[in-house]
Amino acid sequence: MDLFSNRYVVNFRNGKKKRKTALEILKLVEKDCKSDYNWFASSDELVKLCKLPNFPQDVATFIEAAILNCYANIEYSVLEDPDSRENVAFCYNSLIDSEEYNDLRKKYINSVLNSVIVYGLEYEPRIFPFGETYNNMCYEWKKSVMNDFVSNKRKIIDLSELYKIFNSEFEGMIDKAEEKHLFDNDEKKFFETTSKVLKNFYSNPNQIHL
Repeated sequence: MDLFSNRYVVNFRNGKKKRKTALEILKLVEKDCKSDYNWFASSDELVKLCKLPNFPQDVATFIEAAILNCYANIEYSVLEDPDSRENVAFCYNSLIDSEEYNDLRKKYINSVLNSVIVYGLEYEPRIFPFGETYNNMCYEWKKSVMNDFVSNKRKIIDLSELYKIFNSEFEGMIDKAEEKHLFDNDEKKFFETTSKVLKNFYSNPNQIHL
């Protein structure tokens, strides 16, 4: 692995082009991956470097893991950028046979499932049932889907399509639960508690201090 002699053209976010060795690129990624924003280069640029035939594979693997971890932390935004979808899918798939990155892949799929639960396919929080029953159902669904996806080493072929599949499965599960009235007791308790709090507040105007 030649970390020192070969130099690669890197397009920096500030518009400059610089020739850097693999070791220099590695150090820049190590520094910037402590934050999820404002890296020295875009994920698209870094993935292009990782795909070069003569780029050191060990360095490429670290960069791919750093990118995947970044998007696991900010997953809700990835669907807004088509290039990011392809780059994230590439990084995830590249790490499938590396057992040491199983937890990272679980973290990423878990973040996708969290995004599905909270936002669906939109960019606004969805309205969901209240209570422990719903929360437990979400937790068990995430754990089951995540473990199945990662343990079976399923690849991300199309990230947008994967979102649609997960979203359809989740909404189908919730619809069936609502048809069986599984959330009714929790919602009743929630509204009864809220009503008591509001009644107490409005019956005691001295609680308001101007």
